[in-house]
Amino acid sequence: MKPVSAPMDWRQIAVIVIVILSVEIAFLNTPGVGDRNRWLLYMDLARTHGIRSLYSTVVNLGVGNGSPALNLFKGDHFRSLHAVMGGVQTDYPPLGIMILGAASKIADRLSLTDFITVKLLISAFMLACAGIAAVWRGRWHPVFGLAVFMALVPNGLMLSYIDPFFLFFFLLALFLFDRGSRAWGVAAYAVACLVKWQPIILGPFVVLFVLPRKFKVLDCLPLLSGIAVVLIAYAIFGNDMIRAFLRGTGEDHLSSLGLNLNWLYTAYVEFKTHTLRDGALVDSLLGISHHPLVKYGSRSLAYLVYAAALFKFYRSNRTTLAFVEASIIAFLGYGMFYTNVHENHLLLVAIMALFWAFLDRARLLDAVMLTLMLNLNMYIFFGADGNGFDFSRTLGVDVTIYMALLNVVYSIWLMLQYFVFGFGSRSLANPADGDKLNERSTEPIAPGSIGIDRESQSACNPHTPFL
Repeated sequence: MKPVSAPMDWRQIAVIVIVILSVEIAFLNTPGVGDRNRWLLYMDLARTHGIRSLYSTVVNLGVGNGSPALNLFKGDHFRSLHAVMGGVQTDYPPLGIMILGAASKIADRLSLTDFITVKLLISAFMLACAGIAAVWRGRWHPVFGLAVFMALVPNGLMLSYIDPFFLFFFLLALFLFDRGSRAWGVAAYAVACLVKWQPIILGPFVVLFVLPRKFKVLDCLPLLSGIAVVLIAYAIFGNDMIRAFLRGTGEDHLSSLGLNLNWLYTAYVEFKTHTLRDGALVDSLLGISHHPLVKYGSRSLAYLVYAAALFKFYRSNRTTLAFVEASIIAFLGYGMFYTNVHENHLLLVAIMALFWAFLDRARLLDAVMLTLMLNLNMYIFFGADGNGFDFSRTLGVDVTIYMALLNVVYSIWLMLQYFVFGFGSRSLANPADGDKLNERSTEPIAPGSIGIDRESQSACNPHTPFL
């Protein structure tokens, strides 16, 4: 039986539109974190050097974040900054910067300031991410879409991170995988990696998700689409991509504002050396070169969790739910134990956790917790607009120490559930639960059909084409 989408409730849609517009109006003009200056400088540089030459310029020559003395606002209008050469060389992949370069053309065409154009572009990608959730598996889920949008508000609208750029392509890949369009899904995943490097962490999981348990050579054909995307990008941008990638993996910090195990070690060092100021950490960027045992010990923990999650996923039935669970655990291993984790790096975990709760209703509280872990991590350092707080964040000691401890303890508990006890999933796709929302068809349906999921599709037709 082919699922039929539920009719739209226009009153519900009206409320959701009002909520989204209210949030957009409230936070569209918040300046965000300091990286926003670099986005604006990239846009200015695209005008002077052209979009095609932009990436080579920022990789090899560098662009600074701008002078702190610059007046960013004049009245209620943002003043576009001029490019400042000789600053920081980028470690970003090419497509994210190309999007910003294209944004400069949009700003000029529509006579908008660069700042407002970036915020509107971030908002558009946030809405696109929400749209994928809203039509997940060919059904209409507006509240699910709104949940994804609201979870992205602190990252995108409030703090002006461009993470929604890569997240859209990653969720598009997940959407396509779930519908059985494996080649298109791999291509979308490759694009996500070329917008920001973080999704590369899940590369082996994507490969296992695409391939059947007992695969033949022809089953590897979907992977060629991703390889083609990377080769095309390399043909255009050359070794600049590799330089940027190596630069991004070579940062020398135990923790870059990520509230994790290495943040706790940072606090320990500052307690020991009496460098705390009124109980607050003052040296959050602790170099790893001076702490090799901690560096290799914490990284080993991350690799151990990653390898165990990969092995468990390899032996699983490789459904969409199994992929989401394994990806969350593997990425949590990176976020909690690896070095140089930034405050916004758990975005992928937070959003995938919402899909986890959608697929398994028992994980709703876990989804709330993981979303809070990300957003509170950003909020405690930068507030709601990127300017931080005027009040003290100490309660005896820096509250980030308490937060990091809670994050680590909760993550370890989640890992123990996954590896030892099992999650005991109650999927929404199971008709026995009395919820037909994601009822799986038992009839063969062509790949990509609305409402059919990847696992039932594979079961119905083991010889499904790779497109």
